[in-house]
Amino acid sequence: IDIQLHSWKKEKDSYYYQRLAYWLGVQQVKTEVLPAWLKGGVVGVVTVALLLLFLVLLFKSQVKKRTAELALSNEKLRGSRERYRTLIRSMVQPMALHEVICDPGGIPIDYRFIEVNPAFEKLLNKPATEIIGKRVLELLPRTESRWIDAYGEVALSGNPLHLQDYSAELDRHFDVAAYSPEKGQFAAIITDITSRIKMEEERRRLEEQVLQT
Repeated sequence: IDIQLHSWKKEKDSYYYQRLAYWLGVQQVKTEVLPAWLKGGVVGVVTVALLLLFLVLLFKSQVKKRTAELALSNEKLRGSRERYRTLIRSMVQPMALHEVICDPGGIPIDYRFIEVNPAFEKLLNKPATEIIGKRVLELLPRTESRWIDAYGEVALSGNPLHLQDYSAELDRHFDVAAYSPEKGQFAAIITDITSRIKMEEERRRLEEQVLQT
């Protein structure tokens, strides 16, 4: 101990010498519990730790807020989709929601049924379980390409469409209003006008007979 004390006394400005001198009563002025260099380091560590704690709490708060916003958004979206399905099911006219299928070049080549209402089931004479998820060329293989082209344009461009045309597959004339609820999809509201078209054709035929006589 004497040897160690003697070595400390050679460095009277050292922190260890000053503390020992204070404990032994040689030095009346009390030294700092921690040396200045160590105190500065502790202050720096504490400051960084508090800053990190603040950032962590801020991050958690933002995550919690964002999670709540997403949950609310998802709930609204689910409600919107359910109202949309209710609207489709309640319509008297046949209505169906589809997604367009394109080739690698982005050209529409088919479309898939996503949602149909009871009136559409009656139109195809099939239950929804046999329609939803199927492609039109799988379900109605003789569907003309002009229908796919027209609906594909609606789904990709977002421009609504109104047309009257004949479907050889169903042997019916239809009046169709189509629109795109979101890119890549289209909804079609269909009115069967076959009876009206046949009546108009019969009227024209009779008029032609009268003119010929």
